[in-house]
Amino acid sequence: MGENWPSRRRADLLGSVIKKAADKILSSSSELIAKGRNIRKVDELVEKFGGKAKDWKKKKGWDEKGQEWHWYENNGRKVGMKKAGEVDPF
Repeated sequence: MGENWPSRRRADLLGSVIKKAADKILSSSSELIAKGRNIRKVDELVEKFGGKAKDWKKKKGWDEKGQEWHWYENNGRKVGMKKAGEVDPF
C-alpha cells in the first residue's frame, strides 16, 4: 500500500456514509423525470454502467434543506448524483 492509503481509505469511508445518507433522504421524496429512450444520455449510461436502455430512469429529489438533486437509476443502483443545474459527473 502507498503512503496515501489511509487518506484514500478515509475518503472512501466518508463517500460511503454520504451516499447512504443521500440515498435515504432523496429516495423518500423522489420523482421520475424521464425513462428509457426518453433519457438523452441513455446510450452513455448503458455503455458506462450496463443494463438495458429501457430500465434506466432519470429521477429528482430534495434534501432536508430543499435542495433539488438529480440522478439516474437502473434496478436500484443510483449513478451520476448531482445538484440540479450542475453538469453530469460522467
